[in-house]
Amino acid sequence: MKPWVREVVLPAAAGGVAIASVLSVLWLELAVVPERRSRGEALRADLRELDRIAESARRYTPHLRALDSACAASPTGRSPLDLFAGAAPGLPPPVLSATREVALDAHWRITQVDLAMADVPLDAVSAFLQACATSRPPWRVSALRLQALDAGSTRARAVLTLESPARREEAARP
Repeated sequence: MKPWVREVVLPAAAGGVAIASVLSVLWLELAVVPERRSRGEALRADLRELDRIAESARRYTPHLRALDSACAASPTGRSPLDLFAGAAPGLPPPVLSATREVALDAHWRITQVDLAMADVPLDAVSAFLQACATSRPPWRVSALRLQALDAGSTRARAVLTLESPARREEAARP
């Protein structure tokens, strides 16, 4: 091999290979950059959403503390059937048609109860609703349907849905 080939051509070829590899790496990086950029933007959007959730949780903290203190004496409260028996003694109890629980978070749930009363005086319904509202924790009426038995009658059929907050058993404090 001639000396000028060893001194000029081989280093130039090696330099060409090096430049080609650098260009291929740059081309690959430029092809990947938009994908990485979009992934980074998606991660930043997720972090912003987590910040909004954390802020919302901080805003609800005082309300959950108030709920804790209101439920401290009786974490589960009185059942609607007990409240009806106390508000309208001597009347047949309402029919409990459904009970559902909706989880709010790791510590709290909402208990929903559907009650049906076939023939009840309106003043007993009123006393029952007052007892529900003043119990601790309170039972809130989320649906109510009254149907008079006769025109001008003080007796009616009533179907209602009550809701009340309660601590989950596994999260209840001793």
